[in-house]
Amino acid sequence: MDAYKYAEKHNVLLVHGAGNNGFNVDENPYYPNDVDYEKPGEVVANFINVGSTTRKLDNTFVSNFSNYGKMNVDLFAPGDEIYTTSAGNSYKIDSGTSLAAPMVSGTAALIWSYYPKFSAKQVKQIILDSGTAYDIEVLVPGGEGKKAKFSELSKSGKVLNVYNAMQLAKQRAKGK
Repeated sequence: MDAYKYAEKHNVLLVHGAGNNGFNVDENPYYPNDVDYEKPGEVVANFINVGSTTRKLDNTFVSNFSNYGKMNVDLFAPGDEIYTTSAGNSYKIDSGTSLAAPMVSGTAALIWSYYPKFSAKQVKQIILDSGTAYDIEVLVPGGEGKKAKFSELSKSGKVLNVYNAMQLAKQRAKGK
């Protein structure tokens, strides 16, 4: 936790894939994270924990491998069947929260490229506030057919939306 606090003090945003175990990280501690499981709440304000979605806006919207948690996963981003680089100077289709997290990192970098005076905490809040909410029931990863509202599987209940993030950053930069 000291490293996280050091990063927060130096305005560094930490973006982390929530994990590919298909379980609730509120009930099953999964490290690294920004949580002190003995005290409720986040320890730092510069950490974003990212779950993975598929491209299908139906009950399979949340990737079946993605970790989730109403308190400890901040939002979701595309991370299923992503065309990406691979070993041996090649490309492949791969899936995982490690592919969803860079979507959020790239969004943060884009925001900072236009608005470099924002703090890490402000960039995090813009990303969370600007996400897209979906009012659908989804299969809970690892839940053996159990369904839940998508909004109940993460803190924001949203999916990353880069366009909305840039629009919100513009508004907040103007003080609106």
